[in-house]
Amino acid sequence: MRKWWIAFAIEILLLLLVVCGFFVYQNQYRAKYQKIVAKQQEMDQKREKQIQDALEAKVEEENRIQRLKDDMVSASIAIDEEFADWLYIQYTQVSEEIALAIADNSYEDKMWYEHIGKSIFVLKDEYNGILDSEAMMLEHSIYKKESKNPEYASLSFAGDISFANDYAPAQNYTRLGINGAFSESVQSTMKEADIFMLNNEFCYTTSTTPISGKTYTFKADPSLVSRLDEMGVDIVSIANNHAYDFGEQGFVDTMNTLKNANIPYVGGGVNLEDARNNIVYFIINGMKIGYIAATQVERDLPILTQPATEDGAGVIRCFEPELVCEMIEEAEKNCDFVIVYPHWGTELMKEVQEDQQALAYAFIDAGADAIVGGHPHCLQGAEYYKDVPIFYSLSNFSFSSKVVDSTILNLEIAIDGIRSARYIPCRESSGMTYQCDKGKGDYEQILSTLNIYSVNAQVDEDGYVTQVQLME
Repeated sequence: MRKWWIAFAIEILLLLLVVCGFFVYQNQYRAKYQKIVAKQQEMDQKREKQIQDALEAKVEEENRIQRLKDDMVSASIAIDEEFADWLYIQYTQVSEEIALAIADNSYEDKMWYEHIGKSIFVLKDEYNGILDSEAMMLEHSIYKKESKNPEYASLSFAGDISFANDYAPAQNYTRLGINGAFSESVQSTMKEADIFMLNNEFCYTTSTTPISGKTYTFKADPSLVSRLDEMGVDIVSIANNHAYDFGEQGFVDTMNTLKNANIPYVGGGVNLEDARNNIVYFIINGMKIGYIAATQVERDLPILTQPATEDGAGVIRCFEPELVCEMIEEAEKNCDFVIVYPHWGTELMKEVQEDQQALAYAFIDAGADAIVGGHPHCLQGAEYYKDVPIFYSLSNFSFSSKVVDSTILNLEIAIDGIRSARYIPCRESSGMTYQCDKGKGDYEQILSTLNIYSVNAQVDEDGYVTQVQLME
């Protein structure tokens, strides 16, 4: 009996030890567990704070970027919200640097060109997909040209030409080829330019019915359009008083001939909408240059050269400046440099007429960056208005058998504007246009004429034009 009690006591003791051990273990485990839970909670809180901080930082960064994009939109008329999004994605670092310039009020659109080598207008065309194909570019009247110099684009201009075979220049060309109409030096100068423009003062048509009421009417067979390419011509104006010599049919034939030959033209269209949208752009050296042409003549009734109408083909007229000013304003929204090529003035008058000057000033007020004129069949001088050059008349280039002083005007264009403007004296004689040699009498005479009839511009011995301050 005693042994049984001893065994029972031992079992009770062992049970108590187990129970005590369990409670001791449970208390230790609970304390450890609580520490683990506390640690986990601490880690969770840190993680939640990190996530919250990251979200706040992300929102803050998104807000910063959005403010940056908003600043880009506010700083440039060329940038809208969607374009700003594209610019930031494509050119993040540049966009950040642009933002700094905006912040300190030193921003200019040309900064995109300085950082990327493409102007904001070229970038916008890329964003819109306009430059993805030649067909898309052609739809928007955009052409690409390679520049011979990476620092600037060389743009040259000449005056009136005619391939009408009743006259000496075209007869010389037909009989002797290009060498019969242009000297080798003139040919070289024409082709040295990256973009060469002149005034196509005749019709390409097979029509035999000229309009009535005109003393002189000019036309050439459409096949002769190939001469433009041989001469190195890149763009022509059809805004002149002989483009309509064979009526609407002859005018439409002219446009179709040029179009089929891939020669861009400005100054008219198949109707008013087409004509007013006929602004031609060239992308060169990462810049976008726009060309506009219009004619002021005829100024007195009857108006034989018909303006484009809602349902009729014709030229852009600028007897009043409003329509051309609207075109200039539109071009300014889409390119870096706007050139206006007006047909104006009075034949054989070397003095600039008041109406020419008034038109020029209106065009410049609307946003033109250079004005290159023609029609008087003689040279007129240059003038600067608000630091923008006006070259009033380049005279004939290849038009008649008479002896006529002429010139090729060359402009070197960089993103900052015109680097240089230079007259290259030429003379048309017996249907041949040749380039004058420096120091010879004809060369000096032409530069003297340009200086005599210029307003606040000076032409130096090399033909370079600079603005001068007039004495009050």
